[in-house]
Amino acid sequence: MIRRQLKFYCCWLLFINAIGSAWANTNQSFQFKHFKYDDGLLSNTVNAIIQDEDEFMWFGTSEGLCRFDGYGFQNFTHIAGDNNSLNDNFISSIAEDTLRNCIWVVNSLGVSRLDKTTYKFRNYPISDTSKFHFSPFYRGTVCVDHRGNVWVEGFGKEYSEGLFKYIEDEDWFVNLSKQEGSVMQGLTCIYEDSNKKLWFGTDHALFSYNHSTESFHKINFRNPQIDSLHITCLFQGKDDKLWIGTYHDHSIYVLEDDSISLAFKSAYSNDDYNWISSLAIYNDQELFVAIKDLGIQVIDLSSGAKSLLQPDMYKPYGIKSKTPTVIYPDKSGNIWIGSYNNGVNFLDKHKKKFNLYQFNYTDSGLLSNNVRAFFEDSDGELWVGTKEGGGISKFNPEDGTFINYKADRFNPSWLDNDIVICISELEKGKLLVGTYGGGIYLFNKAKETFSKFAMPNDGKNSISNKYVYALYKDEDARIWIGSNSTVDIYDKNTNTFSHLPGVNYARCFMDNGDAILIGTWTKGLYIYEKSKKTIENYRFKHPQLQKDKNVRINGMARDNEGYVWMGTNKGLLRFSGKGEEELLFTQNDGLPNNYICAVQVDDYNNVWASTKIGIIKYNYNKESVRVYNKYDGLQSNVFEEFVSLKTRDGYILFSGLNGFNMFYPDSIKDNTNPPEIHLTDFRILNEKVQIGGDKSPLKKHIDLTDQITLKNAQSSFSFEFVAVNYTSPEKSQYLYMLEGYDKDWQRAGVTKIANYTKVPAGKYSFKVKASNGDGVWSEDVKNIKVKVKPPFSRSIPAFVLYFVLLVMFLAAYRRFVKNSTTQKNRLAEEIKENKRLEDLSRKRIRFFTNISHELRTPLTLIASPLERLVNYNTNDKQLTSLIHIMNRNAQRLMRIVNQLMDFRRIEENRIQLKVVETDIVKYVKDVLANFNDIANNRSLKLNFQTNVPNIRDGLMKVSWIRYCLTFCRMR
Repeated sequence: MIRRQLKFYCCWLLFINAIGSAWANTNQSFQFKHFKYDDGLLSNTVNAIIQDEDEFMWFGTSEGLCRFDGYGFQNFTHIAGDNNSLNDNFISSIAEDTLRNCIWVVNSLGVSRLDKTTYKFRNYPISDTSKFHFSPFYRGTVCVDHRGNVWVEGFGKEYSEGLFKYIEDEDWFVNLSKQEGSVMQGLTCIYEDSNKKLWFGTDHALFSYNHSTESFHKINFRNPQIDSLHITCLFQGKDDKLWIGTYHDHSIYVLEDDSISLAFKSAYSNDDYNWISSLAIYNDQELFVAIKDLGIQVIDLSSGAKSLLQPDMYKPYGIKSKTPTVIYPDKSGNIWIGSYNNGVNFLDKHKKKFNLYQFNYTDSGLLSNNVRAFFEDSDGELWVGTKEGGGISKFNPEDGTFINYKADRFNPSWLDNDIVICISELEKGKLLVGTYGGGIYLFNKAKETFSKFAMPNDGKNSISNKYVYALYKDEDARIWIGSNSTVDIYDKNTNTFSHLPGVNYARCFMDNGDAILIGTWTKGLYIYEKSKKTIENYRFKHPQLQKDKNVRINGMARDNEGYVWMGTNKGLLRFSGKGEEELLFTQNDGLPNNYICAVQVDDYNNVWASTKIGIIKYNYNKESVRVYNKYDGLQSNVFEEFVSLKTRDGYILFSGLNGFNMFYPDSIKDNTNPPEIHLTDFRILNEKVQIGGDKSPLKKHIDLTDQITLKNAQSSFSFEFVAVNYTSPEKSQYLYMLEGYDKDWQRAGVTKIANYTKVPAGKYSFKVKASNGDGVWSEDVKNIKVKVKPPFSRSIPAFVLYFVLLVMFLAAYRRFVKNSTTQKNRLAEEIKENKRLEDLSRKRIRFFTNISHELRTPLTLIASPLERLVNYNTNDKQLTSLIHIMNRNAQRLMRIVNQLMDFRRIEENRIQLKVVETDIVKYVKDVLANFNDIANNRSLKLNFQTNVPNIRDGLMKVSWIRYCLTFCRMR
């Protein structure tokens, strides 16, 4: 009994060891990226994955549907009271329908259809009273074939619900399994291959479907002893083989020549719970098998070798789940693995092969992320020096493991300083270990022991400083030692140290013919002539380096043409050593940063340099620069000074803040697949525009919209866009322009939004294009026409109104002009008439004046005798009265003649107004006296009555008016 138990335990340990070895080897070669709830995924349980024709990834989770574009998730869930949302969040299967431009979703309550035009759902819920009904699905599968037929497999908790088919005319589903004679019992999966052939897997057999006859055909087994097979999943590779996953025996079968045969027998558990849930082929050579509660089995199709991917807490880039639910290969060959409660594991086919090594707590892991030294000894073994709890480690890149020799500060016979800065080789089998504060140690590889090699103050035959920064073995087997003090040189043949005073802060050394190049942190480059034993502080010939004396050299490497490349704080420097002027390459030449931490040259003469913002690959002959950063798999963007190595096999190592990267330069390939560019959102005044509203300018999703018309008040808007790219999407670059507004393409960098403010009314075309993470630009340009309406003051109705007003104004103006012309003409006529009247008046006055002259002489001759008669005394009173009357009228007539003559003088302004006071009463009496005879002749009696004796009046010039009035009254 005990022997049997021991045998069982031994077998179990061997089994676990085999799994562990396979898992360790495979996890190192497969580096996964992970997406979980914290990254925006609705749930860590992912049951279904697809990629649509726009290259978006869709994930069906236990909490809803997610769309992923490489940057973020757009999530869809059930919203209470909203009939346009999912009817249930637990999703078991999804499929794209390109004919209807929608996504079909199977959930616990039936089927939902997401319209990609409006992003609204149409739900097909459970209805037990309908002939087209679903029972509650525990798990289901949906498949849309090339003809647009929608097939749904419903699987309850204990039994299959059968096969459903969508009926377009009735917009509902019919259960084909309940039709008479149906063979679709125990359905488990549906799959359409690349040859447009439809396959149905059941719990007992595999069926193909004939569209012409609408019939099912059962596939036979090649082995007659097999009469049934519980199929769980199907997958077709590029060789047209149909791979079949099973339930009970966990084996994989293959369909060839219309018959099924066993391909691979499971090497793992036969537990019924460990069934195969999904299959996929990666890189055309490895079959990925999802085994429930066990992990991912990887089968090499050429050799049949099997390995198992399982989670490991010490491997942050390994797979994260033992319970994979689905494996999906996308169009670019990447692998997406959904899991139960551990999110999505993403295997990037185009990921740069920058292998990353970081600290972990296992005995075979890296001692510390703070790596300060690399060295390859004469046996080809790689050594890593670390600090902060570190020591030295022998590194095996084949399996990524380390044999660690950790420092022990309390053991003086061991390495008692845990800050290792540099490593070199004294002789075969013996390493020199330089430390910060502990001098130099000697490590015996065979004995695995440490001993003190050199410390300062050990007499003249010692090093100058216990803080050792550089160790270098030259072609003459001498050891060059750099510190903050002087440079020390150890000669093994004489077992003595010599010194180069004044050469402080030496950090790197290099043989250069008869010279040793010494790079320092304070005074640039020193050149030691070995034959002359002289040292010179080299004066750079480059103008920029002559001006700035503070040149820091962090590393040196020689290319295939003999040039020495130096990493400096001023840029990347090429040094010939032949008296030529140096070449300095800086940010102006395309480098991302002028501070070069370390430098190496690969076998193809490419210069690789680490910086504070990533690693660059520079080709001098092609004048090309490629920049890699943490999104390409680097430990971080920040690297350490002078810590790098190129191995004899051509591998390059660089150290940084979070461990170190090791890579083979020729395996760093650019992703040549350009991304697809899509519009993801549209905003007006920074508010998201909803689709289909009465006042919304969007009637369908912005990515499907060809033209958008905006009111003038909506002239401040923004477009959001994305380059769908899953390899280093954070490095994608964007260019955009609003044609008709922007004069040229606008560089957005990695920003995925274009903002415009107060765009003038007009017609425009918004264009955007993008590159992938490796700078490959898409030839396709996303284009949408934009029309901004003018304000009402510039609209067509306004212009019509303006036209009407203009016509009215012109009519009014015409009328005004006409009236004005008429008035002017009338005025001209009046002026003409007035002139005529004036001429006539002047002629009349001239006539009267002339007549007056003619009348004045005879009148004077009459008046003079009358005056004498007045003064003549006569007793005849009647005669005297008549004489007085004649005299007064003669005088009156004289005044009238004088007044007529005054008109002429008035016109010529030659008369002055003379006011003469007169007694009006007396004057009136005199006037009346002149008319007494006339009155008597007419039997009239003139009376004049007044209440005053006299009235003084100064208007004698108008006395003739009174006279005329009296005369007219008498008539």
